[in-house]
Amino acid sequence: MSFLPTTTQLGELEILEVYVDYNGPRLLSCQNQAHKLFLGLWVDEEDDYDFWLFMPVSVARLREIHTGEILLRESFLNAETLHIYGLTYVSEDDEWECKTIKTHELDTECLPLEDAKLNFSDTSFSIILPKIKTSKNSIEALKHQREFLTLTFNQISSRFTHEFPMKDLGDILSNFQILLEELGVLQNTDPRFTNQDIRRRTKLNTRIFSPGSFQVEVASTTSELDLLGNSTAGNSIDSFLCLASYLDNKEKLLNSDYATKKVILKYKKFLSSLRDAETGIEIDWCSPTLNRGRKHQMSFEMASRIIESIQDVEILDEKEYVIVGQLFKIDTEHWKFGIRNIETNQDIKGKIMQSAYSDASSATISEYYTATILELPKLNASTNEIKKYYQLLELELYSSPSEQLNLIES
Repeated sequence: MSFLPTTTQLGELEILEVYVDYNGPRLLSCQNQAHKLFLGLWVDEEDDYDFWLFMPVSVARLREIHTGEILLRESFLNAETLHIYGLTYVSEDDEWECKTIKTHELDTECLPLEDAKLNFSDTSFSIILPKIKTSKNSIEALKHQREFLTLTFNQISSRFTHEFPMKDLGDILSNFQILLEELGVLQNTDPRFTNQDIRRRTKLNTRIFSPGSFQVEVASTTSELDLLGNSTAGNSIDSFLCLASYLDNKEKLLNSDYATKKVILKYKKFLSSLRDAETGIEIDWCSPTLNRGRKHQMSFEMASRIIESIQDVEILDEKEYVIVGQLFKIDTEHWKFGIRNIETNQDIKGKIMQSAYSDASSATISEYYTATILELPKLNASTNEIKKYYQLLELELYSSPSEQLNLIES
């Protein structure tokens, strides 16, 4: 079997300690790339599959299990989370299947005996997590499981060194928030979340105004981290810093994954608010996930150059239209589609948007559909050629099978 799982929602797991070994590990602790800890318990084995339980644990809880302060069965029945994960290795497919199990629905026959426990000394507990940054915001981010940002602006007045124009600051913060929300909506591939949900999850609160080189501290309003330690707000911040890293490289910027007209125009508006305030900005991102967070600095001059480099985006107009076509591709894992326009015989391929998730999930290849398409032009900065990208907004089965037959014959 392939041990440990690397392709499930738990991430890529590595063993930290093996507590029971019988023809292979049977009880172990492990962590994923975001340093989230799990206790893994082998449950059952047949010729064609293996079944494991993986329970998320904190360092403190794992220490209690390690030293026998808490019984093994009790640790599962009273897990720190409301659910654990059942992982089945299917040998025929050489793949792992993962499902969520609520703790109150656990089959106790799968768990260790009532009095079973580990009995290792506290000094032998060897779980060592990466050292965290010692800055105040790094500690706060880890403690509260929220994204923290420190925004540092250039001093504008030599007379009022501890002050910043209120309107300029309001414009900068407002445009920064709007840009993060748009980046969050752009990247959302989870059908459970509406655009409104994403905008809520990317909201930032202003926390502290610091004197000197004028600073503002902001933090995400939610602590909704997935098993890899990622949050919607954190993903948006990461995307913004990627966008900002292109500096005045027009070609990379306009051909990046973020270069939709909405994002670029909101980015330009944010940069314009910096230019209007005649200030640069330094962003120091502290994340609750240890392998995230970084700094980025943008001068007033750089912001001005970027604005000039993306003027051409304004001439690129999006176009929405409806076609009838035959579906030849539907990928609900990566949310991609392909449909052939029966009128022009053009193959249109692109990204399925959230509004069409439900329709796409039940769609059938080779059937005929009425599709609402959004056409997004992008400018290649080096050749000045415009390339078109497509998004599927709505999908509806084209009338009855008999009419589809008439359509084909015509």
